Amino acid sequence: MKRNFYFKRLSVLSLVFVFLTAFTCDNDDSDDNNQEEEMEIIEEEDPSLLGTWKMSYLYTHTVIETTTQSTTDVINIYIANKECDYFLTFEDENSYSYEGDQTSNILTVYSDGSTNMSSNDITDAQGNGSYSVDGNDMVFQGDLTNPDNDIDEILTTYEFRSNGQLLDITYTYVQTVSEGSIQSIATTSSRIALQRIGEEASTCTNAIIMALQNKADLDLALADDYEQFCSAYVAALNDQIVICGDEDGFVQTQIDSIGDCSYQQNLNCNQLEALTQTAFLNYQDANASNYAALCNAYRDALQDQINFCGDASGALQLLLDALGSCQTSNSESYVKLVIDNAVRTFVFSPTNSDIDGNVYFNFCFENGSNSPYVYLSGNLNVYNQTGLVTIIYRQADGTEYFNYTQNFPFTSNLIQNDSDGLKGTIYGVLQDEFNNALQLPLGIININY
Repeated sequence: MKRNFYFKRLSVLSLVFVFLTAFTCDNDDSDDNNQEEEMEIIEEEDPSLLGTWKMSYLYTHTVIETTTQSTTDVINIYIANKECDYFLTFEDENSYSYEGDQTSNILTVYSDGSTNMSSNDITDAQGNGSYSVDGNDMVFQGDLTNPDNDIDEILTTYEFRSNGQLLDITYTYVQTVSEGSIQSIATTSSRIALQRIGEEASTCTNAIIMALQNKADLDLALADDYEQFCSAYVAALNDQIVICGDEDGFVQTQIDSIGDCSYQQNLNCNQLEALTQTAFLNYQDANASNYAALCNAYRDALQDQINFCGDASGALQLLLDALGSCQTSNSESYVKLVIDNAVRTFVFSPTNSDIDGNVYFNFCFENGSNSPYVYLSGNLNVYNQTGLVTIIYRQADGTEYFNYTQNFPFTSNLIQNDSDGLKGTIYGVLQDEFNNALQLPLGIININY
């Protein structure tokens, strides 16, 4: 599912307000990669958006990365609702409105793994705006739930479920705040399930909603309630299979991934995710002297998360595979990218490079000169976060993705950048000429001239 990112600079107070008032109602899985698994049912031909929809479920996960001159701190915020009377109405082909009340439960996980539970009430919320549809993409002008939030537009993807009785909306957006030497970047991912008002819900629709509402309980459960909520969620998923079927096995896979509902088994998934993110950002801030230590710390965090929480999509294992032994090499030259759901290695030869004054140009090929390649360029003798790397990634079909338009977040950290070699890490989002995004969770550069 394609996700697009929009940047908007906010004040610190308004940014915090956005986090606490973002679209919230009955919750989804804390693993963002599994947000599609509970809602695959029979499709209706050409259902209409028009009319009023009531939110039955929402999961919001916000990652706040705050960087100073010497450190990076990460806070994860998970939001779920237990009480919601919130309605979204598509008035016509290009206007919408919303109104209602909601009470949000909020779990905050800090960089050290400590947690805090809180709640937030929103009453008599009202607003309206315009929207446009292009295929399965829907752009909302303004914030969906709060007109005071300083957001120009949100690009979402939507899909009808259960014969058009349910509407599934997902979106991700990025906000930045800078104050002096401190910068905060907040990435928010949400999934919303809404039920059509005005027609009687089928037994399958009710079964899906029941499973989602049980999942909302589970997502923020702590030790005392975890096993109870987990057992109720598993029972609801089994009921969903009986009533709706499970042709692709998605629901059963989710049941299997939960295990025996032991709290000890699932205790620290949110905390471990936060610790892994912190270890990743520390690794991205490495220099030549501490690269191996911070890389190994990131490897350990990934392995702990896999051991305790699983890795159904295999995304964490790809990162582990890319990290390898965490040692830079002076005898091999390559670029490794975790991209297109694989770890791809591109071999470098000095014959494919050029240094022109203070600028380097490098080509790295996967199998040969006509195969997919990576092109890197930049200025010599710049390091760390200032060492911006320009990258072009060419797929086998000729499609090129790049970062030089800077429409999407992209970070590079160079620990060596001189006439002897180019070494460091990159990550972020690439785009093609049509502005389609391609995720690059990790890239490792190890080039010797």
